[in-house]
Amino acid sequence: MKPPVFIVGCPRSGTSYLYHLFLSAGGFAEFHTQMNVFDVLEPIYGDMSSDANKRRMMKDWLASKAFKVSGLQADDIATKVLEECHSAGDFLRIVMEEVALNQGVDRWADSTPTNVPHMMRIKRDFADAKFVHIIRDPRDLALSLDKKGWSRPLPGDKRNSLLAAAVYWEWIVRKGEDWGIPRLRS
Repeated sequence: MKPPVFIVGCPRSGTSYLYHLFLSAGGFAEFHTQMNVFDVLEPIYGDMSSDANKRRMMKDWLASKAFKVSGLQADDIATKVLEECHSAGDFLRIVMEEVALNQGVDRWADSTPTNVPHMMRIKRDFADAKFVHIIRDPRDLALSLDKKGWSRPLPGDKRNSLLAAAVYWEWIVRKGEDWGIPRLRS
């Protein structure tokens, strides 16, 4: 299996667009949703070396959109995860490698934009991974986040959701730069 590619940036920055360009080039597993392993699954289910946590997580994951689009067989992937998974990174690797194998390709990509704060962890779990950090013009991004209703005002301030979106953009960009992730400016 070739090294995975992680496409990161703020939500609404173009991560999905770039992901679909990668898919159109061929050789990548098609997986049309985000896994949200590090920012959702791990905080909810905790330590994946615990069999009880893995069972609880798999029960819920098998009912998720991510499982439905994976094309995997429930019994097969559950068995593999229960036997081989010891961390959130293991879970992502197991699932995505199985998706790639089922599709006859040798590489996968993840376009979960909220992976930026978890980049050190991802670099540790996937030492040979490639990273692309997309940075969209903050004015466009703030307007897009606000239009979708995804920007939240700062505490105590119900009026400045655009400012909150801009502050979030700046934080994500700096996090990516701190980790030295190569970037694509749109």
